[in-house]
Amino acid sequence: MVQQISEIIFSEDRIPMILAGYEDSLAMLNQQSDSVLNTLKEQRQGIQTKIDNNISVISQSGSPSLLTTLERLEQELAEVGEKIEAHEQSSGCMSVEPAKVVAAYRKAQ
Repeated sequence: MVQQISEIIFSEDRIPMILAGYEDSLAMLNQQSDSVLNTLKEQRQGIQTKIDNNISVISQSGSPSLLTTLERLEQELAEVGEKIEAHEQSSGCMSVEPAKVVAAYRKAQ
């Protein structure tokens, strides 16, 4: 009985199906990741626009309250930049090599 179960589970004929399922899941995750990344980039652009506008007004008026706002916006910009960098690094690390899957299956058998 155990032998039959192991033959079903560890059949190399299942590898293409498993890899296809993994690639489909990875494609879906990449779409979600791209959406998050685009949202972060839009957020960064919005913050940069606010910074540019504040700099323009500060140069004309010298308003101390706008200097405080500028500092806050620059901090937000840095935080969003860090999120983008972290997201880009984490999204590129998901892949699988079919040869390694076959080797793992053979080792498990």
